[in-house]
Amino acid sequence: WGSPVAIRFSRSGARFGGVGEGGLVGLWRPDCISGVDGLGHAEWTCHCLSKAATGVAFLGDTGSQVLVSGVGDKGGAVVLVDSLAPPATSCVAQLLSPRGSTPTALTLVPGGSGGSGTGPGAVLVIGDDSGELRGFDTRVLDDKKPLWCVKAHEASQGLPGPGGVRGSGFGGGVTSLACWDLTLLGGTIGVVASSSRSSS
Repeated sequence: WGSPVAIRFSRSGARFGGVGEGGLVGLWRPDCISGVDGLGHAEWTCHCLSKAATGVAFLGDTGSQVLVSGVGDKGGAVVLVDSLAPPATSCVAQLLSPRGSTPTALTLVPGGSGGSGTGPGAVLVIGDDSGELRGFDTRVLDDKKPLWCVKAHEASQGLPGPGGVRGSGFGGGVTSLACWDLTLLGGTIGVVASSSRSSS
């Protein structure tokens, strides 16, 4: 397990997941406390990435499907793990990172139903250590077919950097991603990406 590197609650709040730096993911129920030692113990674990983990996100409302980013035997990857499947087949999909990059952050953009990361067409956004962002339709997780890709230098062209100079506002790897959904208020859906130098 090592040190924990990411923790995320499911949308319903019924479960939360955590990943350790060694690639082990665990799922817990906040209402499930041991009568023996008074602690909460993981109800499910899986060593889904062999070398390192960097992030975790739940796909859907049930809390049974988890996306984990990090590094496996074939390099940088994001894996979709189903906790209800038999252990031998719990890894149901894998997205390999291009050109030796490592995925460092991930989030889900709302799908067609408007629910955050639960409806048809929900988009998985992955940021990596090269500063690239890629979007994938969660219905067809295929690393060769991203819906879109934004390069770090393209993203930096319109962003003011230190002193208001454009083109220097974004650099380094993506360190975090967040999504907001204002469609219920008549607004739009957006994603914020932060790097080691700034955010956009």
